[in-house]
Parts: sequence; C-alpha cells; structure tokens
Amino acid sequence: MCRVDIKWQGSDIVTNVELKAIFQRKEYDFLRTNKHLGDNILFLTVGGSRAYGTNVEGSDVDIRGATGSPEIFGFNRFEQVINNQTDTVIYAVNKFVNLLVQCNPNIIELLGNAPELYVNLTPEGQMLLDNKELFLTRRVAYSYGGFANDQLRRLQMGLLRNGTSPEPLKNKFEKRSLDRLVAGQGKDDVFKISISEEVDSEGKHPLLISGSLNNYPVNSLKSLLRGLTTTIDQYEQAQHPKAQKDATHINKHAMHLVRLYYTAFDILEQGRIITCRDKEREELLAIRNGKYMREDGTYEPAFFDMVDSFEARFQKAVKESSLPAKPDMQKIEKLLVAINKSYLNRTM
Repeated sequence: MCRVDIKWQGSDIVTNVELKAIFQRKEYDFLRTNKHLGDNILFLTVGGSRAYGTNVEGSDVDIRGATGSPEIFGFNRFEQVINNQTDTVIYAVNKFVNLLVQCNPNIIELLGNAPELYVNLTPEGQMLLDNKELFLTRRVAYSYGGFANDQLRRLQMGLLRNGTSPEPLKNKFEKRSLDRLVAGQGKDDVFKISISEEVDSEGKHPLLISGSLNNYPVNSLKSLLRGLTTTIDQYEQAQHPKAQKDATHINKHAMHLVRLYYTAFDILEQGRIITCRDKEREELLAIRNGKYMREDGTYEPAFFDMVDSFEARFQKAVKESSLPAKPDMQKIEKLLVAINKSYLNRTM
C-alpha cells in the first residue's frame, strides 16, 4: 500500500489519512471559495510522485480531482480550476471523462489510487471509480506509448545537450524515439526521422527525413507537422551550449519512462490500473538516483537494452490484449449523464 508522507512547508510529516485536514489550511481556501468547487467537488486525490510511491523528501504535493458544474446546460462553461501555489488541478467532470476516453495517463491513473487517497468523495465520484474499466482500451498503445516516447526523447535530448549521449548518431533508441514521434499514432510507414552521421558546415549533425504521404488523412497531417516542428525545435535547442540539463532531471525522465511501461503492462495484460508502483519502487528510485548514469554523465547501454525489451513486451501486449480497440461511447455517455443528473439532484 502506498504511504503518502507529505512534508508540508516545514511542518511535521503527515499521512494520507490526514489529507482532509490539510485541505482546511489557508492555502486551500480556494477549495471552499471558488464558485466551481466547494460542494461541487466530486473527489480529490493526489497525483504525481506521491501517488506513484516514488516521492522523496521535498517532492511536490500534486492535488487532482473532478468537480460538477451547475452551468452544464448553459452557455458558460469551464474546463478546470488551476491553483499554482498548491500544485492543484481540478477538472470539470465532462472534461475529465473526455480525457479518460483518450486514455490520458495523467487522468487514467487518478482512478487507480488506493481507496484511502480519495477525499471529499461523493456518490458521483464513486461512480467514476466503479466504472473505470469503461475507459481501458487499446488506445493505451498511443497514449502511454506517446508519453513513454516523450520521456525517452527528453532523456536523450538531455544527454545530447550535455554532450554525453553515447553514440548519439547510431543509438537505435534515439532514432526510434524520433521515428515514433513523427510517424505518430503507430503509423511507422509514414515518416522516418534520423540523425545524420555527417556533419554540416557548422559542425552539427542535421536531422534527416524520409517518407511518403500517399493517402494520408489531411486532419492527421496537422498533428504530424506539429510533432515534426517540435522535434526540430527541441533538437536545435539540444545543440545550444547553454541548454544543458542537470543529472536529476535526466534520471527522472529515465525513471518515469520505466514507470509508464509498468503501468501500461498492467492495463494491457491485466485490465487493471495500478498507480502506486510499490513492487517496483526500489528499482524506480534507484534509476532516479542515477543507477544507470556513469560518472562522465553518459548512460549505461544496459538501460537502453532494458527499454528495448520493455518496448517489445509493450507491442506484444497491445496485439494480444483482450481490451477493446476503442471505448463504448454509448455506455460512457450513459454514465456521464447519470453522473450529471445525480450531481444536479444532490446540489440544486
């Protein structure tokens, strides 16, 4: 069971059972005074490292949740309440469900916390928790695959920025990272991006692109071009001498990459959301603490070998998963209507 020890601005450490008391502190007054929150809140919980079980002393306390809205039938709509001071994001339930449909990892994992980590849980919030299986589909291949790919890209770009990436031009993981980003959505035959082994007039290794756009959907092209632009921008930033990343951030990217794979395995192979990684906690913290980073800042090839094996397992799990290819939108719409009706009947 995950223990959420929270050191609160120099105060004593408190446990998850005291989360409700924490919300009574002054910095959380917005939970009661914001017109979209108060009695409208459907549930509150923790996210980030406190939920994953990978928190260390000084880790942020990320609060997440969902809220109903009496404005659901009017012109005035809101999507979320953000409070930067307390690292809090609370989503309007309609947006929350929409993100669940997309298998957004940050949102899906909010339904996989330990029961004691839910505060201000209403009947409507419980309805979301009780029906979480409706949102588990093979879309995980794109959502978790995309998030994992993003962590891999950040890790490798960090190593490139620091000039410590081992064989950056030949490393298949870097090329795979770039390929998957631009190909997007699993369409590996659309575009391929790689890093040239030749240097240009500025002594840099330019990006190379090849591929075909035969019968490629126009709507998907926008997303593809955005991904391509982002890749180019990040790669150019990586060449900048002042763009170095510290070891802590690089190792955190490595840890989250591995964590995402483990969570995706549980969803695809078992149909379960297990947010707290108790079983892998020591391994994840070891990675965060630099297990695979050498003294010169390079990364052990063993880490990338592990990622390669995880990717193979991930692709196999996607193909063999018993999860549906896409969500049953009729059932989800019925659930959302029931949640909103229950909320309105309770609060109006």
